[in-house]
Amino acid sequence: MFKKVYETAAVAKVGREGLVKTTDGQLSLNLGFPKAMGGSHSDRLNPEQLFAAGYASCFSQAVFAVSKKLGHDLKEAPIEVTVQLHVQEEPMAFELRVGISLTVDLPEAKAKELMKLSHETCPYSKLAKPSQIIW
Repeated sequence: MFKKVYETAAVAKVGREGLVKTTDGQLSLNLGFPKAMGGSHSDRLNPEQLFAAGYASCFSQAVFAVSKKLGHDLKEAPIEVTVQLHVQEEPMAFELRVGISLTVDLPEAKAKELMKLSHETCPYSKLAKPSQIIW
């Protein structure tokens, strides 16, 4: 049985073109549509960038936890997460697709095992449907 060990919350009042902030005051950002989506704010972050950053840091932590159990002594676990936003016109729907890559000094078979087990461990990965993960 899972036990809650942490909780946080954020509020956004006007979607992608406004302020988003955590309720504890630690984060406050003005978001903007990227130019690729017809926006004019290349200097503002967007939800996909925030998701990519969160997923990358969470997956990297999962890699450290799993590698320790497997007996690998990793000094770092550089994870690159790529987030794609896909849209469907009729019926209107949006979907994220995520690419995950790990750069680590291990033999290929061990690196693949590490990725698989880390994917099974990472809370962000558990939220994604298998069809949304791009290896």
